Amino acid sequence: TVVVLQNFIGVGLATVLGIHPFFGLAAGSIALTGGHGTSAAFGPLLEELGASGALPAAIAASTWGLVFGSLIGGPIGLRLLKKHGLKSAAVNAPTPGVEPKEKTILATDTPPDQSTLTVVIIAVCIGIGTLAVKYANSFGIVLPAYLGPMLVAAFVRNIMDFKKAHLPTVQFDTAGSLSLSLFLVMALMSMKLWELAAVAGPLVIILIVQTIVMGLFAYFVTFRVMGRDYDAVILSAGHCGFGLGATPNAMANMEALTAKNGPSVKSFFVLPLVGSLFIDFFNAGIITTFISFLK
Repeated sequence: TVVVLQNFIGVGLATVLGIHPFFGLAAGSIALTGGHGTSAAFGPLLEELGASGALPAAIAASTWGLVFGSLIGGPIGLRLLKKHGLKSAAVNAPTPGVEPKEKTILATDTPPDQSTLTVVIIAVCIGIGTLAVKYANSFGIVLPAYLGPMLVAAFVRNIMDFKKAHLPTVQFDTAGSLSLSLFLVMALMSMKLWELAAVAGPLVIILIVQTIVMGLFAYFVTFRVMGRDYDAVILSAGHCGFGLGATPNAMANMEALTAKNGPSVKSFFVLPLVGSLFIDFFNAGIITTFISFLK
């Protein structure tokens, strides 16, 4: 629902403000729900279709989303907690299966020679996933470049878990953090800000409206749909994170709330699964539909 709403808002406001509708898509679910990866995938396509500057606009909108997704998530969660007087059901009860200290100790025991295995696994997942995305593109199906490798990696992870193979957790985390940092730096350095001069004002207006709508949706809709309980509050705060920015934003929002108000096992199970996997399928399909309709 949010993905479709963001695109309707973006395209509608872009039309009213007198800029190319594709800039509305760039400031819609491409940048907000999709993030920098989806922006990098669809930005060049929008430019090829006539929206010059759509890529830097999408990257700029993604950066806006990262910031404001974190800024509004916490206050909305706190407001819901105070208004409804909700508390975690697990505050005074032991949380089954959650042993962070033991997990940390096990993770640090990963032998150093697992680094080579980590590089090989990542390279294989990226290679196969990239070929899958290119194959889909040959049929006119536009997918974010990261989606194929992510699906292959998820498949490999499940196979390793099923076979009870040892996972190089520390090396995976290090490689992920390093890759994300490099990607953000390269994305921001490649932004052609001068191409945004003509659309900067309308773009900011669209993003302000998108931020307000996301906050209202999380407050009034997400909270009610998810059950109006403590878990629903945590999910509402997390929804602001990945609805405007990315799943790590959502996790940060939820961790900030649960650190002071108690754990929410359901939230930390549901949101990463939806925010980092399933939403990308729906988002890519909806974006492609909008592009086909508008071009």
